[in-house]
Amino acid sequence: DQQFGISIGFAEEALQQIYNSPHLLFSGVHVHIGSQIKDPDRYKKAMSECADFLNAHPASVEREIVFDAGGGFFSPYAGDEVDHELKVYADAIHEGIKEHWSGSYKVMIEPGRALVNNPGVILYTAGAIKDDRGEKPYILVDGGMSDNPRPALYGSEHKLFNISGGKSGEEVVHAVSGRHCESGDLLVKDAMLPSDTVSGDILMSTSTGAYTFAMASNYNRVPKSGVVAVTNSGVVELVNRQSFQDTFINDL
Repeated sequence: DQQFGISIGFAEEALQQIYNSPHLLFSGVHVHIGSQIKDPDRYKKAMSECADFLNAHPASVEREIVFDAGGGFFSPYAGDEVDHELKVYADAIHEGIKEHWSGSYKVMIEPGRALVNNPGVILYTAGAIKDDRGEKPYILVDGGMSDNPRPALYGSEHKLFNISGGKSGEEVVHAVSGRHCESGDLLVKDAMLPSDTVSGDILMSTSTGAYTFAMASNYNRVPKSGVVAVTNSGVVELVNRQSFQDTFINDL
């Protein structure tokens, strides 16, 4: 029961359709086995099964075969998880193929999050701070689930840092929530931030280069933020910041 791809049984039927068509050329096999995969052996097993499938269909060995292992390579969010270099995954992929396949082949992979996630950050400005006695302080920021819906959708965790400088207070637990009228708009439930964090401070959310801006919305008519790239030679603006009027531009 899987949304993506096709079953082995249907793959055999599809392969036969390719062989019977004068307009199609079989070039290889392509899989996506999941997301945020920490165990490289899962790729080894997948490639072994692909090779076994091809071995069962001799006509497929007449040319160089492409083994496309897809993506799904693990990328850390909280900062303390084990992070493999892509070479570790590549070695597992080649092992799985070579142990079951003797023909000529080439490998393709489709890393996305693994390449762009950690270089990306979101900068928030701290607004009101609700500090009820006996409870952890709540910091309300100028963004939230409209620019990063992942915490609300998946319960994902991102680390937050106060980068305003000049902070001497000990780190204590804060809850950091977004600006939207949703109880689920909680960016970080237990963020360790300086006790002297105040309104106007800049908070940096890490590991937001993937599945954040791509999932951004204008929920509650909140304009989307701009995107800039910081390089050795300076700052390059990639996406303009929306104005409030921009959120109405397609309304009739």
